[in-house]
Amino acid sequence: MKTSSRTLLGLALGSFALVGLSLLPATPAAAQQSLIKEDMSGAYRPLEPKSPPLPPRIKPRDAASGAIQHQNLNRLFLLHKPPQAKQADGLSPVPVPTVIVLHSTGGNPERVAELTNFNTYADQYGFQVAYPAAIERAWNDGRSMSPGHKEIDDVGFINRLAGHLVDTFNADPARLYLVGLAEGGMLAQRIACEDSRIFAAVATVNAAIPEPVAARCRPTAPMPIMMIQGTSDPFVPFKGGESTHMGEPAGPVIGAFEAAEAWRRSNGCIGDVALERMLNFAPDDGSRVIAHRWNGCRTHADVVLYEIERGGPTWPGVVDQLNKLRKFVLGRPNMDIDATEEIWAFFRNRDRVGSPLFDPARAMQ
Repeated sequence: MKTSSRTLLGLALGSFALVGLSLLPATPAAAQQSLIKEDMSGAYRPLEPKSPPLPPRIKPRDAASGAIQHQNLNRLFLLHKPPQAKQADGLSPVPVPTVIVLHSTGGNPERVAELTNFNTYADQYGFQVAYPAAIERAWNDGRSMSPGHKEIDDVGFINRLAGHLVDTFNADPARLYLVGLAEGGMLAQRIACEDSRIFAAVATVNAAIPEPVAARCRPTAPMPIMMIQGTSDPFVPFKGGESTHMGEPAGPVIGAFEAAEAWRRSNGCIGDVALERMLNFAPDDGSRVIAHRWNGCRTHADVVLYEIERGGPTWPGVVDQLNKLRKFVLGRPNMDIDATEEIWAFFRNRDRVGSPLFDPARAMQ
């Protein structure tokens, strides 16, 4: 967690059991991270009438770079600030909702920024987006054979980054949100399990909970969570089992419904699950979406699972994100939903007033 003098406000957060989390102690390692710029072209799907039209796609090069020290390493990130936040600089600032987006193994901040189109939504809705970089492009996500370095404390890095964004970039400590793609999503699940007080909500795409993480997961508070996962993902099995990386075993993960049920129990959801087969706007993509929603949860910590039938490891709602060869192997992305739109709709009205990053004096200004 972020080390600062900020005061823990109110709310004694109880302990809620999910199924378990196994965190390896981190020791400093001599490594240097650098950002390698890569392009991933793609245009977003036209939104349905329920949403206002978006401006043209914002290129990630519009974001500013930054760095923080953690484990004697220079850990890098990109930060995109919306026009509303830029105009507030030098004035009496209003805290800004902030989304942290974790890239997949082999990815980087620029690539995931352009793929997800979060910057465009940030400019429209007035939140800022941070894109941290993994060491050697791989997170320590908690799997037994993860490509990430076991000695790298990525959980601590992301929590420290959250505090840095509050202290330096006026991030609202009550409205910090975490998103992860693939292995970045596994790290997001691990963070939610270890300490659920920092982030107001978590969303993952094409990710699962690693078995070692699930084995000792002890969330410290209810966690609103959204999971988007394809049933035909060859790397992260929808029903659980051995995940893979570059054709090699990477460690077992639990299934999507098992994860949703675990979060339902942890969040104390007493309502029946609501099922919705989403409209098939794009029949040519070969996939359909079923939304599973558990509500009636403590502190409105709802659990949502978007099951992408016959969906592969792609980001729903983004066209032209794969070349022809990869599209043949991985399948076409689902175009019935826009994952970024659904995630922000899930985040936007949720807050974490009891965050240890919250400063009562700041709220009185």
